[in-house]
Amino acid sequence: MDQHLSDGESWHWWLSLGLVTYIALIGIFAIEELNGRDETLRVLLAEEARLGVEGLRDEEGHLNELKKLRGLRQSVVALVVSGAVDQAGGTLTLREIQCQLVKLRKDGITCPEPPETSVTDRIIQGAARFFLKELSATAGSGQILALLIVTASIGGALITLSLRQTRTESPLRTVLRAMGGGIVCYLAVDGGSIPLNVGDVSKIANPATASLYGLLAGMFSERVFRLLSDLVDAFLSRLTPARENAAEASQTELTHKTDSQ
Repeated sequence: MDQHLSDGESWHWWLSLGLVTYIALIGIFAIEELNGRDETLRVLLAEEARLGVEGLRDEEGHLNELKKLRGLRQSVVALVVSGAVDQAGGTLTLREIQCQLVKLRKDGITCPEPPETSVTDRIIQGAARFFLKELSATAGSGQILALLIVTASIGGALITLSLRQTRTESPLRTVLRAMGGGIVCYLAVDGGSIPLNVGDVSKIANPATASLYGLLAGMFSERVFRLLSDLVDAFLSRLTPARENAAEASQTELTHKTDSQ
């Protein structure tokens, strides 16, 4: 670190580093959750296809397992669309669904898993809550995507603030504008990235790429809003001639009617 940094600047630098690291870990857990849901759904579909073929030869032995796989797939779809499903035994998260999937192949596995009682396990649970891992485990995929992009945009703003030599505006204004850019980025990405297929749910195209978009939107939020302003101006400029032409056509038609009378 630069030796010429004052105590106040050094404190701000370390604070920015800690916040960026915290946001990066939130993003990593969110990406891991989204990719895990997609991979689990793909495995369940592959297992259903395999059992469907084998069931033609041994129908009685595979129907029960096939029914359980379809139930797990529906649980993953519900998790993607609306978040964790509440059942009598607790909340059905991706980890619980994966546990039940392994249970179909191996005996002696308990689902849900027994609660952690050791100090290490409690520390891990506390860290999971601190980094919003539990929130990602129970939220819908659309909510996770919003969290991922907006937090990435805030991280981009913090990076911009730490690299900026001279401050031309308050840090709060920079962060708020970056959040606005992240929301715009989320709306643009979410507009076509989570469509519903017939009887199934397609994955988010690439959570890591969506996070990168959010980071860039936060770092260059001024350009994002400048681009939006240019798009709005271009749209309004197209409407103005159309309105003028419509008014001229209406006036011409009215003139013709008057002359004919």
